Amino acid sequence: MTASFTFNGFKYWIVIVGFQLFNYSINAQDSSTKPTYQFVEIDGYKYHVRIGGQEHLEHGIPVVVLEAGFGNWNWGTIFDDIAKTAPVIAYERSGIGQSEWNEMEYTTLNVVHILRKILQKLELPPPYILAGHSWGGVLIRTYAGHFPDEIKALVYIDSTDFTTPRDHAILVEMGVDTTGIAAFAKKYKENDIKKAQSFPPGYREEWIYISELFFDFQGDDIGFGSTPKIPIAVFVGTKTPEPELIPTVTSENPLEKAIYSIEYHEAGQKERIQACTEWISESPEGYLIVSPKAGHYFHLDEPQLVVEMIKRLIE
Repeated sequence: MTASFTFNGFKYWIVIVGFQLFNYSINAQDSSTKPTYQFVEIDGYKYHVRIGGQEHLEHGIPVVVLEAGFGNWNWGTIFDDIAKTAPVIAYERSGIGQSEWNEMEYTTLNVVHILRKILQKLELPPPYILAGHSWGGVLIRTYAGHFPDEIKALVYIDSTDFTTPRDHAILVEMGVDTTGIAAFAKKYKENDIKKAQSFPPGYREEWIYISELFFDFQGDDIGFGSTPKIPIAVFVGTKTPEPELIPTVTSENPLEKAIYSIEYHEAGQKERIQACTEWISESPEGYLIVSPKAGHYFHLDEPQLVVEMIKRLIE
């Protein structure tokens, strides 16, 4: 199902995916060069980079930058598919995978500065189409807020929600007593941070930063900068997790049982879709694509949808 609405004089599209894909394509030839892996040295540290489709630069086609979620740059087939029609780059952040740990304080803006230097070192010119999965969505929004003139469009792939306060309204609506929620969240966060101490440095610092930032998030300004007035596409996977992927709760605490229930998950999905609808209303051209066949790794479950949308934004 496809629906559109008008807000502040602009038109937006919401696509609920069934069995139809976008009836959209652009003329493209297969890339004549295979994607390659290399290391790029920035400020004395080496970063692991994958790059493809460089031959499209001479035609003025925007560079597509893929920003991974926490600790994982598995882009499946979409990297090679994008490289057939556009220059594309993915990389491993500092201290993750094969990239060296730069010992820099972990902040979203520091991550953006490193990415920007990598793009400049490789002579990949703006404007860019930034595509971020999960935590990568927070990072691309930070880039766009601080360097809006360098961005052509943003693509959020089942992004971390960086706007909805953790006010536990869902639990209240479920009729759950939330008296102990603060203590529960504090204990969970402390365990999360303790677990991270055994991680390699890049994973550890990123995990701790995310935990500290979002456990008690109240929708504050977290340093995004300005709101860029550019096209955005938001992908949301609503596939219900397999039963074996849902944590087994042995506690009889009603609060804990509720948080790990399917009902809580489904209510959270509805809240997320509402938040994403508000995101696209801030854009002069917005797309919200919701698929019940995709989970959190939307680009692996529905790669063609992501590739076709990126092609659409390239023009």
